[in-house]
This record gives sequence, C-alpha cells and structure tokens, in this order.
Amino acid sequence: MNGVRDQRYQGGLWAALFLILVLPVLFWGSAGGSPRLSLPVIGLKTAWPRAEEVWQYFGQAGEIPCWLGGLLTENQLIAGDTPAKIVAIGSDGSILWTEESPVPFKAVSTGDRLLLATDQGQVSSFQADRGVVWSEATMWPIQALALDSKGQAAVAQGPMLEGQVNLLERVRLYNLAGELQSEQLLRNSSALNLVPDAGNWLLSIVLLSSDTPQGQILRLTPGGSEAKVLWRSPDIIQALAVGTEGIAAGAGNRVHIMDRRDQTHDILLKNSVPDVSWVTNNMLAIVEAGDLPQAAAHIALISTRGDKIWRRRLKGPCRSLAIRGEEILAADPNIVYSFSLQGDINWCYESPTLLEGIYPLAEKKEVVVTTAGNHLLLLEPPDH
Repeated sequence: MNGVRDQRYQGGLWAALFLILVLPVLFWGSAGGSPRLSLPVIGLKTAWPRAEEVWQYFGQAGEIPCWLGGLLTENQLIAGDTPAKIVAIGSDGSILWTEESPVPFKAVSTGDRLLLATDQGQVSSFQADRGVVWSEATMWPIQALALDSKGQAAVAQGPMLEGQVNLLERVRLYNLAGELQSEQLLRNSSALNLVPDAGNWLLSIVLLSSDTPQGQILRLTPGGSEAKVLWRSPDIIQALAVGTEGIAAGAGNRVHIMDRRDQTHDILLKNSVPDVSWVTNNMLAIVEAGDLPQAAAHIALISTRGDKIWRRRLKGPCRSLAIRGEEILAADPNIVYSFSLQGDINWCYESPTLLEGIYPLAEKKEVVVTTAGNHLLLLEPPDH
C-alpha cells in the first residue's frame, strides 16, 4: 500500500515539474501585462523563411496607429467605433502627429496621405509631413471613403436608417486641394466599396428599394452629374478591385470581370468570394471563404478565363489579402504568408495576437502589419 502511495506521490511531482517548465512557454505577457495562452501553430513548416520584426508600436488605450511612413500598395482602412486618437506613425516607428476624433470615424491612408471622416460629417485630409491640409464640415455621416494615388478623395455619405442600415444620400468628389469637383445624389441604397479607377471612381452599392436587395457597380466621374451603372448583380457585391486589365468583383460565389473593352464574363466557384485582387498578366488572386464563418479559407490564383493555377488552404478565415508585383500576401488569424506566382512560400510570419491587416510598402521590401489591441509593426522579409 505504501509503494502505491509513493508511486502516486512521485507521479504528482513529475506532473508539477512538467507544468512549471511548460506554462511559462505557453503564457505570454501582453502589452497591458495580462497573461494569455500562446500555443505554437501546428503544421507550419520550420523550413519556411521567416520575416523579422523591425519595430513595433503598441497603441495605448484610446489610440489607433496609422501608417504614414511611405506609399503602400494597398490602402490602410481604419474604422473607429468610438472616439479615439489617431496616431500617425513614421517609417522608423516614431510618432509624426496625432489627431483627436470626438466621435466615431472612418479613415484611409495611402502611406503618405490620410483621409479622415467622422460621423458628424467632418471630412479632413492630412499629409505625412504637414498634418492637416484641408477640412470641410458636411451634414452627413460617412459610409465609405477612398483616396487615389494623386491625393484626390471621394466620400459616400448618408444617414443611419433606424439605427441599423446606412442610407446613401450622395457621393462627393474632391481634388487635391480639397475643392469640390462634383456631388452626385444616390438614394435608396447603401454603399459598400469605393475605389479609384484612372481618374474616376467605382462604387458598389446595395439597392434598398425592392424586397430582394440587389447589388450594383457604379462609375462616378469628376464633373459628371450622373453615375453610370456598370453591372447589376442578384447577389451583394463583397469585393471590388481595379487593375490595368479591367475591373473584378466578387459577388456570392462568382467573380465578375469587365475588361477595358467593356467585355464581361463570370467565373463560378464553389464558395463565396469575400476578396479579390489583380496580380499581373490577366491573373487574379481570390479568397474563397469556408463553409462556416470560422472555417479555413483558401487563397487561389486564377486566370481571367477561369483557369485555376494554384489553390492553397489557410489555417483559418482570411483576414487580409494584398498584392505587390508578383508577390501575393495573405493573412489568416495568426500567420502572414507570402506566395510566389507558382504558389510557393516566399516567407511567413507568426503573430502571437490576432492579425487585422497587411500592407506592403510600394517602394521597399518591408510590410506593415496591424494586429488586435491597436498594435502596428513593420516586418522585414528575408532576402530571396
């Protein structure tokens, strides 16, 4: 009987020793000092090259960091659901300037310019090295906003209907100096995506005038009085992308393509397409969602004819998709992947916190990454 008790006692000691050794590895202290369980990612190949962190910026309570340290290939979109302080971050991780917003807001950054619009209708443009450039008070909250590479801006505005649905009222187009180029009235709809297109603007909306919501893509022209309808979709348009070859939209499980000769066709896929981006040589990178919201997504490279070049499975839902030249970057909840055009892994990065966005620099090899907890960091990929 004593022998059995001794064996149990020794087994308990070994279990306690195991916990003492393992728990410090599993638990990390976050920026605020609270512990969280940090488990290793299962199945991530150790042979894959890793990107290194150059620096990190941890936003304090009520701060939202925004990159203004150089041009990005994909604009950084920011949504503040509560009043907050926007912190402009330079290329070395230093604070360039800050801007307080007393109400919820939306913002977009190209990397050297920032457009900010609040729920009270204040629209302001900022430059990295100058701060505010122009500002205008308008009467409507913002549904969507966009900046082009020349600093021209577009904002879709309208009230909140019964506290649940954004009701689009108008779209205002501004030049670099903040002068109003045109205002186009668009009613009985809600704005989804707003993107620049070679001096014009594309807007995807949901029509609210019928029992069944219908998606549309509109082209808005500076100086024009009416928007041109480019496509009507029975499904809500989730993604909208512009490339030199044309326009691509994701709606339901289809990718709708409009080339520069106004020829159109659809590519049908198995699952819904929440994101799409143009790559090169008439190729598209697409995100195929899983069957459930938390199911693993797939990244695929397809031709505009619908040929599947390759398809890769992530380890969770896709959090972000970005393109830089012939490099395709994607993020699931905890991993950033860099794929080649052949579908090979160039490099990867494991994040201990939930990833939110990835934004490659246009003129350097670094990549800006945002994560949960108002955290912004700069990654340096390995040399190929």
